[in-house]
Amino acid sequence: MLMPITADAPRTGAASPCEGQYCDGLVGLLGLARERGIGIVEGFARFADFLSEMVSLSPQAARARYPDPSLYEFRAGRPGELLDACALHRASHARGLREAPVLLLVHPFAPYLRRWDARADVVPYGFADERGAMKVLDALDLAKREGFCTALLEDPVSYALASARLAQEGRVDDVFFSKHRWGEALDPGAYARIPPVPLAIAGAYVQSCVRSALGELCATSASEIALIEELCVAWPYERASLRGEARMCATASGRAIGVVERGHVAGYLRETVSRTRA
Repeated sequence: MLMPITADAPRTGAASPCEGQYCDGLVGLLGLARERGIGIVEGFARFADFLSEMVSLSPQAARARYPDPSLYEFRAGRPGELLDACALHRASHARGLREAPVLLLVHPFAPYLRRWDARADVVPYGFADERGAMKVLDALDLAKREGFCTALLEDPVSYALASARLAQEGRVDDVFFSKHRWGEALDPGAYARIPPVPLAIAGAYVQSCVRSALGELCATSASEIALIEELCVAWPYERASLRGEARMCATASGRAIGVVERGHVAGYLRETVSRTRA
């Protein structure tokens, strides 16, 4: 059973099996169109061949097929065209951040969107099927109910495959695009859109993309920053310590980074909003 992070009753039901680390259950959960055997957000069907390649190819094979900086920074060819389409989609659907605390999720669905890595020991958000993605949706909904704004740092590939639906549904208020399979923003200056408010960060993976995003945000924002343990995914073959990541970034930036422990998400959200409004 899904362990809820809200006071609502947990959702139940049969989970869909995953092929490799691609979770077919996302298609129904997010209402995706099915193209080339994968789910794609409506409006991105013309990129079906390219997106199918990105799901199937390892990072090394993808870069051989689309040499840097074409793919890594989405500068040219099909990667560049995809970024342009994602930027237009964001402009049409993102509402923008207001003066309220922000929950920023880094590549939240990345663990579910690949077929090239079939390791069974990657268990995102505590589940190897779409129940983990349900947990992400629950967290976004809870954050908005409590008065947070919500945002994504997202790879354009994952945006077209899944998370653009969150912008369409109003579950996220803004989107920042990242380099391919990495946590560095394509335009770090875009973080200026984040107001000087408390900022909570989570996502996948702690030891890579979340770490990179945290470092950039520490360098560009004076906001209070916290990591949400319950919504972070770690590579299983590395021992991840959120406190260790927080200490590393605190040392580099000369500032403190908080860690919200498991089971305390709702309390943190309420206390942060209350403190910000006081």
